Amino acid sequence: MTRLHLSPTSPAVLALIVASLSALPACGSKGGDDDSAGGMGGTGGSGAMGGSSGSSGSSASGGGGGMMMARSVVFPFDSDEQSWSVQYTSSGKDAALKDIPAIDTTAVTVQWTTGKGDGDMAGALEAKIPYASPRQYVGLGIHLSFEDLTDKLITARVKLESGIVSDADIASKTPGAKIYVKASGDEYVYAAGVYQSFTSFGNWTTLKMDLKDPTSWSYVDKGTTDAPKTFDPSMVGELGVQFDSPDDLTTAVIEGSVLIDNVTY
Repeated sequence: MTRLHLSPTSPAVLALIVASLSALPACGSKGGDDDSAGGMGGTGGSGAMGGSSGSSGSSASGGGGGMMMARSVVFPFDSDEQSWSVQYTSSGKDAALKDIPAIDTTAVTVQWTTGKGDGDMAGALEAKIPYASPRQYVGLGIHLSFEDLTDKLITARVKLESGIVSDADIASKTPGAKIYVKASGDEYVYAAGVYQSFTSFGNWTTLKMDLKDPTSWSYVDKGTTDAPKTFDPSMVGELGVQFDSPDDLTTAVIEGSVLIDNVTY
């Protein structure tokens, strides 16, 4: 049999290279790290392990030497909720340093919706959250079976459809969201990525959490001197997105409608 020897600069090889590069997922812009809204957020308790990961594929590693790691869309929400639900609610303190009431988890509505997806107008995860005060936090996510996410870059596309604050306040009062994970096995140590403010309604934005770079996170629970905690990304038991009402206690707050789509790692 005659073997064909293709030159690295031949049109066929160049076409294959271009096709391969085009298949890599695009990275969204990195939001500002503003931990003033939400702060450490709610750790929410471990809850019962269960549910499926809903994974549609495993992530593939790119080459070394600083090349981008290819990521799979693990939760595209194309046809259902993929086992995502309300995982916790928590809250901060008021001006008198008293705890602000947390939102009742049963009052948060989470459902799959069609025609509202990111870019393709396919499905997305939709939640209606009855915020009543600043400094209220809600975690929407899924239980995983101690999945190894070491060095992974987690991204999620999110949108504030309406509410949380008024049209007049959206540009300045900074409601927002961030990716969170709970890891280290049964300890469920909480850590959160960069906090991304919503400054307008109806626009998709990208959340990121780089598990290879803890210095970029907005918060990680290190425990206390007497009972230190260590975050172990090789044993992730929960993954999700936390949505925060504004930190400013003078802000008028209302129910909000949010969307999550195309979670990758």
